[in-house]
Amino acid sequence: EQNTASVKLSKLAQNQFSNYSLYGTKANIAGEIDGKRIQNTAAIKDITGGDTIEIEPKGKDSFFTPINSTLMFAANDPPIIGERDKAAIASRIVPIELPHTFVDDPIHPHQKEKIPEDELKESLLSSEAVSGFLNLALEGIARLRDNHGDVSLPESHSERLDKYEKNADPMREFGQQCLENGTNDYIAKDDITAVYKEFADARGYE
Repeated sequence: EQNTASVKLSKLAQNQFSNYSLYGTKANIAGEIDGKRIQNTAAIKDITGGDTIEIEPKGKDSFFTPINSTLMFAANDPPIIGERDKAAIASRIVPIELPHTFVDDPIHPHQKEKIPEDELKESLLSSEAVSGFLNLALEGIARLRDNHGDVSLPESHSERLDKYEKNADPMREFGQQCLENGTNDYIAKDDITAVYKEFADARGYE
């Protein structure tokens, strides 16, 4: 617990004192961030790029150091990233889809049977499970070294960003899938809005 933090993405982007909460940690894990647009990604780029940044403890002198903390965030609606930041963010973002929900009586393919928390902890903390996690971590470190720090996923950086944006911005997904540019074509705003609402409703988007 001393090696982790849980600073929200929006706070990290807006609050100059948030970096101090990450200082000395190995991972920042925050859940249920909102889907608002991230206007300023400078702090995020500095941290994920390994840059030396200014740490400002409240009421104390600031100092400069890199923050070697992996940033992990969970969201039903990922935040939208501004256009000018995409080139830098594309190589640093790794979207991971978690499609399953855990319920008492699963009936759909993406539903799994819920396990009582005590049983789950006992299973995950068993000697066999912990040893397995450690072996996976060691294999992952070897792959990171072989890939010069990049994760071993089949998608390119641009494909990862495209996947992320489709989940973060349903309007962009709609435009890519349903619209084509035409020299002399015109669609009334009310018509396109009505079609987009049908598109969003069909996919369960708010």
